[in-house]
Amino acid sequence: MEAPEVTLSFKKNGVRYKRKASGLLYIEADDQSCTLYFKNGEVFFSGYNLKYYEEKLLCMQAFVRVHRSYLLKLSETVNYTYLTAILSNDKKIELNDYGYAIVKEYIDNKNSDSPSSAA
Repeated sequence: MEAPEVTLSFKKNGVRYKRKASGLLYIEADDQSCTLYFKNGEVFFSGYNLKYYEEKLLCMQAFVRVHRSYLLKLSETVNYTYLTAILSNDKKIELNDYGYAIVKEYIDNKNSDSPSSAA
């Protein structure tokens, strides 16, 4: 069964926007507000805190809190180094120990599931 799609609403310069959460790369917290970064390069500021988005996106099972300041879409993670996730747009996201373990397991499993390119 596929996870339900979540639509997020924003107001930017007095104009209302709606975007699908599936287009998100990550969300960065800044005190009691957040900045949402999308795959298409769009960036939206939100007055909601990270906990709000963590709960709102829980049903999608694609987002993980990897640091007190970051909510990350795992499928957009392409690599990692110690305590850093590297996203599909080359952005580096700081990880805590828990986040590092989740990202490491995700990438290692993804790489072990990939078909071998050896002839």
